[in-house]
Amino acid sequence: DVDMGGPERQAAGTPGTPGTRGTRGPDRAPGTADPGHDPSDDLVDEETRESEAAAAKIRAGWSKMGLLLRRLTVIGVFVALGVGLVRTLLDPKTFQRVVEATGEIAQKGWIDVVGDLTSAWILPLLIALIALYGWLRGVRVYESLVTGAREGFTVAIRIIPYLVAILVAVGMFQASGALDLLIRAVAPVTGPLGLPGEALPMALLRPLSGSGAFGVMAHALETYGTDSYVGYLVSTLQGSTETTFYVLAVYFGSVAVRRTRYALGACLLADAAGIAGPILDVNLFTSF
Repeated sequence: DVDMGGPERQAAGTPGTPGTRGTRGPDRAPGTADPGHDPSDDLVDEETRESEAAAAKIRAGWSKMGLLLRRLTVIGVFVALGVGLVRTLLDPKTFQRVVEATGEIAQKGWIDVVGDLTSAWILPLLIALIALYGWLRGVRVYESLVTGAREGFTVAIRIIPYLVAILVAVGMFQASGALDLLIRAVAPVTGPLGLPGEALPMALLRPLSGSGAFGVMAHALETYGTDSYVGYLVSTLQGSTETTFYVLAVYFGSVAVRRTRYALGACLLADAAGIAGPILDVNLFTSF
């Protein structure tokens, strides 16, 4: 038999003996250093932390400096563009060059001159503004452009079947003569309401095809004149309605949605309002 020293000794535990209460690890006095620990390791760790902190400060400083340089570059570019535009406008030969280029005499005013000059600057300024703003914010402009072009190409491939289907359906509807039959059947009803048969193809074709509706409008303007009731009506219909079925096919096809639910009804209701509104407006306009 082995004497364990009684319950009191077992409860207190033996220092350094695993499995008993009161264990303190290795047999060394509290506050003394670990015999196997090298004090130089602590010094190396402290130096490493200090060097990492210094490197982080340097990187932060360079980042701020780069942001400042980008901002100064953007400001410099726009200042240069502004100076160039002002110098062009203040050049005494500018007015004469514009007058000669447009074939007009000196009756041309400075407002038209400024419009002719600034119209050539709008697109370059817009492109430069977008690119420089992205660069100012730290965006990789070229990589973002490539990514967007890739995504746009993917979306275009996905919506091509829907686009082909709606264009073929509209072409068949026109070529088969169904549109003419529908116009002849509906014109006696819509004529007294302010929508004559000459403008009815515009109202029927506009929700289906933008190019077809534009052709109808051009034909009506050439046939009846731009200042006629039909000319006013088809022009207003062109601007107040939308190619509903084309838009639904393209937009829902791009996200692979087959069930449009209430979208079609809401769009057709908006088209009805877009047809009724121009009829009322043109009638009011031509009545004075």
